[in-house]
Amino acid sequence: MSAATCTETYGQTINHPEGGIIQEIVFTWTATDAGAVTSAVSTTAFDVDGIVLGIKTMDNGTNPGNGYTATFSDEDGYAFATVTGTTGTVTYYAAPTVAGFMLMKQKVSLAVASAGNAGQGKTVLYVHQSAA
Repeated sequence: MSAATCTETYGQTINHPEGGIIQEIVFTWTATDAGAVTSAVSTTAFDVDGIVLGIKTMDNGTNPGNGYTATFSDEDGYAFATVTGTTGTVTYYAAPTVAGFMLMKQKVSLAVASAGNAGQGKTVLYVHQSAA
């Protein structure tokens, strides 16, 4: 069985017109031969603060399986955002499951299911951080 991989990085920072910034957190992943990425390999090394605005997911090389899901959870295991994608080079956007979900110095993890044998993708979390 092939091992899943996932790297998390801060992407661009965008100034919000009403104050604060929108932080882009990028998860670049490769699924196992069973089509999965677990939170064990995809938890941020850094704490995340702010209000979750949304997520997007897209292919990144080997197309993930049709109907794969990407789910974000907080440290307590609460799934606050899920998006379903399909094969091809299509980008999907989704709002958080709970509008205005707030992360307060929590690590965030990503779980991917049904992504196909070694499917690859990129899933981005957008968080609004208020001005200090």
